[in-house]
Amino acid sequence: MVAKFSYQVTSRKREQDVIEVARDAGVGHLPEVHMWADYWKMSEGVRAIFHARSGVDPEFEDRVFRCIVYTQYFPLRNLFSKSCEHIPTMVYQMLDCLHDLRYKAKILHRDISANNVMWEMHGDEVVFKLIDFDYAAYVDDEGRPVATIASSKHRTGTLPFMAYDLIVDMADRHKPLHEPVIHMLCHDVESLYYLSGYSMTTMPQVENDVKRAIYREMVSSWQDGSLGNIAGRKLMFFKDKTIMTMSLPPQSLFLRPWLLRFCLVFRSAQRKLEDRVMSEPFDFETMGGTLTRDVITSALKRDKNPISGNVSSINMAATLEAASGSGASNAMTAEGTTNEGKGKKSARARRAPVKKATTKDTTKGKGAATKDTTKGKKTATAKTVTPKKMAAAKASQVKDNASKAKLVVASKVMTIQGPTRRGPTTRSMTKKAVITG
Repeated sequence: MVAKFSYQVTSRKREQDVIEVARDAGVGHLPEVHMWADYWKMSEGVRAIFHARSGVDPEFEDRVFRCIVYTQYFPLRNLFSKSCEHIPTMVYQMLDCLHDLRYKAKILHRDISANNVMWEMHGDEVVFKLIDFDYAAYVDDEGRPVATIASSKHRTGTLPFMAYDLIVDMADRHKPLHEPVIHMLCHDVESLYYLSGYSMTTMPQVENDVKRAIYREMVSSWQDGSLGNIAGRKLMFFKDKTIMTMSLPPQSLFLRPWLLRFCLVFRSAQRKLEDRVMSEPFDFETMGGTLTRDVITSALKRDKNPISGNVSSINMAATLEAASGSGASNAMTAEGTTNEGKGKKSARARRAPVKKATTKDTTKGKGAATKDTTKGKKTATAKTVTPKKMAAAKASQVKDNASKAKLVVASKVMTIQGPTRRGPTTRSMTKKAVITG
């Protein structure tokens, strides 16, 4: 077991009480709490002298010394330093947890970070736990805090994982026309996106110091410099070009397509926000329904394309092909990481045209060779056209025009060879049922 001691704002709900409400509501992936205690306040005993002098400073809040004892869990680095295959599993389980917290218990965690997501083993299954509910808040049906308390004077969250809007809010809070941003479910989901990128770049074990610094360049900028600079770097992480060109350790290269899909979900949410009709109601909590658990999970697993017309227009294979030298070619071999069935089908389609295009000239006899225009080279090997292929070609053309049918067959072969990719497809990861305590 692990004991946590901290000075908490007196107006904040006790962590064990929040966890109990969530557990009673049927939320999973919660820590097991064994005991707790509140000891003294900063305004009591000899410490009261500091509050008695010239009154209490309104910029500071009274705090109470609290202790809570958890079951011991393991940090993410212990798991992801050896293998990154469970990063998608972490995201799916945390999406379940955040969704149930919000809609079953009406609670927002508000501090998703690398230190607040941990794991343990349930038999052969890795189960992730969301801990540290110090900044959690109760919300109403619209996802807004039910009351403004003293702790709201200070922005909640851990800076490297804090949502873009919240960082901008911190940077602009002293401006005369500033309107505070309300922390909502979409901000916790965004923090989970940052946690995914952070885990992929910083947690795999890398011996070379120079390479380690290169891999961590992006996420290191999320906590260094002014708030404006940090916000700008966070904004870059929503660009697909950034995801395609960022350096990744070899252990997490296969997750690049998966992270790109995560990025495209937020791109879709941003477009939804920009295209909204100002005179009509808009669900800011889920960005018009684009940042719900089910939509995100479906997009990441590629079971279907739930994002209305935005991501469907993007040719993932062509995008990966364009990113030469960024590791995308290796990443594409694992396109089916999170969806085994669909991944295998797409892999077979890509491996089909492995030979150079040649056609059989029926007018000049068997064995006549043709030029392979797909790569600008000649081939001396004749390719036998099966009766099935010839029948398909003839069906689409005039039967008595043999030369025209020959050109159609050759053109189809060359067209397919363009985006051909070869190589194995990795084993897909499937989500297992979680046994909650």
